[in-house]
Parts: sequence; C-alpha cells; structure tokens
Amino acid sequence: MSKYKVGDSVRIKLTGEVFIVDDVSFDQGEYVYNKSWFESSLEPIKADQPKPTRQTILDEAARIVTTDREQQYGSVEDNFSNIAEIWQLYIKTKFDVDVPLKGDDTGVMMALLKIIRIAGGNYKADSYVDGCGYLACAAEIAGGGKSCD
Repeated sequence: MSKYKVGDSVRIKLTGEVFIVDDVSFDQGEYVYNKSWFESSLEPIKADQPKPTRQTILDEAARIVTTDREQQYGSVEDNFSNIAEIWQLYIKTKFDVDVPLKGDDTGVMMALLKIIRIAGGNYKADSYVDGCGYLACAAEIAGGGKSCD
C-alpha cells in the first residue's frame, strides 16, 4: 500500500520542491508519484510546519543576495551584464534583430522565469524567494547602487 494518497502534500527531499500527489502508480518495486518520484525520495509536509510569510520570503531573498554569492559566482553586475550580452547575441543571430539589453534586464527576465514557473501551478517557495532576489538585484543595478552580492 502506498505511503501517500492523492491529495497529500509532499516535498521532494533532494530539491525541496513541494507538490500535491495527483497520481500514484507502482514501478520497479516502489510507488511512483506524478510519474517521476519514488516514495523513498519524498517526505510529508507536516500540518504544523510554518507557512511562508511576506517577511520570511523577503528575509530569505535578502540573505541569499547579500551573503557569499560573489565569492561563489563573481559580481552580480558582471554576471548579469555577461548574460545580457549573450542573450543579445542569441536574439541577433536567431532573429536578426538588435535588442539592447543591460544587466538589470537580466534580473527582470530571470524574475519573469520564476513567475512563469509559479504560474505552472507547482508551489515552491524558492521560486518566490528567487524572484524577489532577482528583482532586488535588477533594481540595484538599474539605480546604480552597490552590488547585491
């Protein structure tokens, strides 16, 4: 018998992604949920687990963009500018259109990527946190402020 049933909220241990069980089948000796995750890779979401708030989402975004990211990835200004240049080249090559992009555009478009993921319907708090972080960095770059890293 399956540990979880349709309608249960579960979290994927490796990624932290949360989803509602909408399909349960049996494959290779284990129950499979949403046709891709084995039961051993899931954990239940407890009802008493704190729900995210505006403050916790913003606090986590601030923690991420103001800690050691620059040591890990380099400056956000340089990274976002480099990404904008590559996107410009891709658009020019693919569509023969010159689209001037800057570093802050990269942050906005990365936030839009997170928004599209959110629109897909699988709740993951990380998408909201990352979206806030990308927009904060974009705003800082556009305003000429100090590095977000």
